[in-house]
Amino acid sequence: MKRPLPISIICILGFIGTIFTPVGLFLSSFSPVSLAVPAVTFPTWYIVLSLLFAVIYFFGLIKIWQMKKIGIEIYTFTAIIEYIVGFATGFASVLALVISTIAIGIIWIYYKRMTPPSLFSKNKVI
Repeated sequence: MKRPLPISIICILGFIGTIFTPVGLFLSSFSPVSLAVPAVTFPTWYIVLSLLFAVIYFFGLIKIWQMKKIGIEIYTFTAIIEYIVGFATGFASVLALVISTIAIGIIWIYYKRMTPPSLFSKNKVI
């Protein structure tokens, strides 16, 4: 099946975002004025968790790019967990939630056109 243009655009933007996540986490711990003074201090556990989420998002995006149902399922569940943790700790933003929700909604439109496996199917060969 040919990949729809909206899926391609979202995946490319997602790949760029997940690749730059480690850079963003590193740079956000420094002040733009002086590299010696922290502007935002993320706890170590949050940095590790964010890097783990980035890896899972990247895997999900690869599967979405391949038009596999499991990709959007993994991506959606990861986003839900990430935003629950993010809002509980004060590190998430409403704007990011809205943008993610729109992108996930667009991808779910194509769910029926994607191929198995799925987290909900009996044969879960990834």
